[in-house]
Amino acid sequence: MDYLWLEIIALVGGFYLLAKGSDGLVEGGEHIARHFDVSPLTIGLTVVAWGTSLPELVISTWSAIQGNASDSLGTVVGSNSANLGLVLGVCALILPATVEKRVRLRDGTWLIGSLLIVFGALADGEISRLDGILFVTAFLFYQYGLLKSGKAEGNEETVERDDSPLGPHILMVLIGSVMIGIGARTAMWGGGELAGRMGLSDAVVGLSIYAVGTSLPELFAGIASARRGQASMGLGNVIGSNIFNVLAALGCAAAVSPIVGASEELARIMYRDVPVALAFSVLLLVLPFLPKGGLRYKGMIVASSYLLYMGYLMSTGFAG
Repeated sequence: MDYLWLEIIALVGGFYLLAKGSDGLVEGGEHIARHFDVSPLTIGLTVVAWGTSLPELVISTWSAIQGNASDSLGTVVGSNSANLGLVLGVCALILPATVEKRVRLRDGTWLIGSLLIVFGALADGEISRLDGILFVTAFLFYQYGLLKSGKAEGNEETVERDDSPLGPHILMVLIGSVMIGIGARTAMWGGGELAGRMGLSDAVVGLSIYAVGTSLPELFAGIASARRGQASMGLGNVIGSNIFNVLAALGCAAAVSPIVGASEELARIMYRDVPVALAFSVLLLVLPFLPKGGLRYKGMIVASSYLLYMGYLMSTGFAG
């Protein structure tokens, strides 16, 4: 029986849930930031990033349990490239200020360092349980530092305090996160089935369909942030999600089941796709120093670079 129509409905319905859930997540996060005098950047790096990164955590851990190491690693690495290439590019096209803010040294160091840690861990051909535990420990340490300094940073920004009851805003964040998780999984199922009809290989499905699918929450949350003029929250969401993906999602996956796979598959991801994610990270740090120009050219540079990368994966990834 042909389920093409069901796959298309799942894809469209997933997008709808992502859009509505992201609006609630960002709006609730904005109110929480104003209630506690915490900077929107810190909320983006923590609350919003956690909510939008739930799909990466679920998919990478499940893939590791099933013994699909390349899917688990490919989803995380590919999602990081999608966050910086697709999400940041689209957000910059809507709100150029998203890429005009200079990334703090602390966050830039963690962004680059998390990928370098993966590269180092893969040197022996696997990410062990101990590696995974160390990843998660490093993530908790980073989050503790963020929350500890967030209020002081919030007091330095000009924000209108929100004294309304906190409960509805927390509920909005929780509901938005659940909608995002369901929407991402639904859209990924539909997209994955459609990709199978096209004959794409498993590795490319992980690096493209699954990676883009798990980045849809960041994309819709980023668009919602841009529409609300929250450039700091949008930027924080991208950076925080990437750090979460590597240290928390990949760390939990490895802690549950060591990521060990065919040396050829892991080597390809290690030497081709991890450097691409690193390149996008460096581009994020460099963009604010480039001269401003018309036509939102910075967003075009980022988005075009990602489309070229996807085009290359698609051209080399058909099974057969």
